[in-house]
Amino acid sequence: MLYSIQNTIDKANLLLISVQIWEYKLVFDIDTGATYNIIFDYVYNQLKEGFVDMGKSINMFGIEGKRTDNKTVKADLEFDKTILTTEFQVVDAMDAVTNFQNDFGIQLHGILGVQFLKDNNCVIDFANKTIKIGE
Repeated sequence: MLYSIQNTIDKANLLLISVQIWEYKLVFDIDTGATYNIIFDYVYNQLKEGFVDMGKSINMFGIEGKRTDNKTVKADLEFDKTILTTEFQVVDAMDAVTNFQNDFGIQLHGILGVQFLKDNNCVIDFANKTIKIGE
């Protein structure tokens, strides 16, 4: 599936996509420099039923530069009527989320990193401002 990212690049100079977990629409930043997918803890705590606890954690540097152990969870994301299953690290990044919302007027719920891009055969076309997900 091909998805336009023109509006998000033009508005915030970021790759933002909207997905659903259950009936909830969430906004994720696609970050080609992020090793892991991240779901912010405030989202996870409100939607726990939509995630499967993988029973493990990963020690990593977070958005705010602190090394932390983060719970690993899995969820089904609905994107353009396609279900994509991916793992996330649950991260507390309230300061970064608040700053992002204040700067761009967009509430961010998480980050999709290289893991998501590889698992779903994604191709980002900056010239045409599109992202192709799958096949």
